[in-house]
Amino acid sequence: MKRLLNLLWMTLLLVSCNEVDEFKASAPISMSITSVKLGSDLTWDELEHLATYTKDYGYPAEELRQRSFMLVEGEVTPYDQSSYCYLEWRDADDASTEGYYYHGAVACPVENGRVYFLLERSNIPFEVRTMEFRMTQSTYMDDMTGFVDNCLNNGGYVYYSSQSQTYPFNNNQPYFEHTWMVLTEDYLQSGFRAEGSVINSELAQSVGVCYSQTNEVPTITDEVVRMDDWTPGNSYLNVSAYPTEPGTYFVRAFAETSAGVSYSAVWKMTVGAVELPFEYTVGKLIDISELPYNEVETLGVTQSDLEFMRREGGWLVKVGIPAGQQAEMLASDNRNVLPSVEYPDWSNNLAPFKQLEEQGGDERFFFLGASYLDAYNVKGDTLYYELAMSFGGSWSDYVYSDVYDYKRSGLPILGLFDAVRYGSSGTGEQGYSFSCSVFNFPNESEEMKAGICYSTDNQLPNLDDTGSVILTADSKVVSGGQLNVLHSLAAGIYYVRAFAQSEAGVGYSPVLRIVVE
Repeated sequence: MKRLLNLLWMTLLLVSCNEVDEFKASAPISMSITSVKLGSDLTWDELEHLATYTKDYGYPAEELRQRSFMLVEGEVTPYDQSSYCYLEWRDADDASTEGYYYHGAVACPVENGRVYFLLERSNIPFEVRTMEFRMTQSTYMDDMTGFVDNCLNNGGYVYYSSQSQTYPFNNNQPYFEHTWMVLTEDYLQSGFRAEGSVINSELAQSVGVCYSQTNEVPTITDEVVRMDDWTPGNSYLNVSAYPTEPGTYFVRAFAETSAGVSYSAVWKMTVGAVELPFEYTVGKLIDISELPYNEVETLGVTQSDLEFMRREGGWLVKVGIPAGQQAEMLASDNRNVLPSVEYPDWSNNLAPFKQLEEQGGDERFFFLGASYLDAYNVKGDTLYYELAMSFGGSWSDYVYSDVYDYKRSGLPILGLFDAVRYGSSGTGEQGYSFSCSVFNFPNESEEMKAGICYSTDNQLPNLDDTGSVILTADSKVVSGGQLNVLHSLAAGIYYVRAFAQSEAGVGYSPVLRIVVE
């Protein structure tokens, strides 16, 4: 009798569970996935509209454009704000995942039963070729109690799922992650630059940007600029484009493979003629070694800056620019590598001048040390320089001045006066030791006469100061080396310069003053 009661109870429970299934099946609800697309397929306006819903979930428009994602749209009616919708997906080609759906999409519900799901490419395994999606909604049924709750075995939640939908998708493709576009105003030009990471970059044969004023989702059939030094596996995109006409352009980065082309999100960039909203002046470059000692003192910069300039050696230029504006000075011995020609992002390629103390609020000194030229191993006879200026309080808005040139005639450059100290040589000779670096040799194998010259009254001593020229120990210095001189001096005040003499002429260091007691 007891076994019969147990069998009856189990039958009643099974019928009740079936009733719950019938309730779910007959509930007046409709769910479906309405579209599946890549974020790179969205127009500028479509992505801006999407961002109005996703910004509360950590995806404002700027962030969305920098990422690679899939957008899955769903619809559920009637829509219950208390319900929770989520996306499930699996690799449709992998039998081992049958019935098991992966999560990882961000749900961004909107009004009227529409739901957006964002699935980032980085969450999709490399081997996936076909994806299967379904949308699920969980609803809490607080009026189902007792054995019904036990039958559901989920604390009172009922789950509704849409029909599944497949989407052909090859994740074995390049795509762009953390990629952005910025305006770049470059020497009398205006354009835009794309930067960012290329995932699966080893598959990309070329990368670049494509743009159009009329095609809102540009392709490589529109205007194209490819990255010149791209090599597969490089993984970093950095390329600039300069449209011939001002206006508003739709721009995308692209990665081209033998199987097709991948794109980034679309950006909208407006470019125009470069106009600086203030006046500026750039003076002539002055070689510190050509200035008498007292003349350098009158420049008005701080004492510590003066000491830095005298020991470093190099050039000084005075710039007039309104107070409150930002400026950097750039230089190169080779016109072809000036940042305004090949390197729009100048801050990552060439070292700027040292900006010294402002004068009167609108005049500033910029200093270029001799070691800068040595660091870049430049050999030209002309030094080119220009001013990079920002306005609007941000370096995202900057322009370049005209390009200026300074003829150096290939003379040796002396700088980095490492030490002037009293001591003794290995033979016991007492005197002052002078140590200085020599840069910029026209011929790497050339040997040059070098040493120091000094005077007690001439604040710009030179080789004409007969009797006051002391050569290095072996009367020579090999290019790229140091010159060292040890010499005894009587009591007095001395103006001292190091020199190096090559076939092109004589180059000097800045003037130092020493007091011998």
